[in-house]
Amino acid sequence: MEIKAAPQLYRREQVAEKLGISLRAADELILTKQIPSLKIGKRRLVSETALAAFIRKRESVAKTS
Repeated sequence: MEIKAAPQLYRREQVAEKLGISLRAADELILTKQIPSLKIGKRRLVSETALAAFIRKRESVAKTS
């Protein structure tokens, strides 16, 4: 049986940095569920997979515009 590594999880500050946007804008994307997140304790985290999916979706929208 192969054990897969857990995806990287990012704090909201890291999401903002990776997307080159403000913390407020990152919070809005997470709050409106445009970027799916999960809650662990009191922290809201975004998986590397969810962030990559958000970027791919935005890229595909930009290509069709």
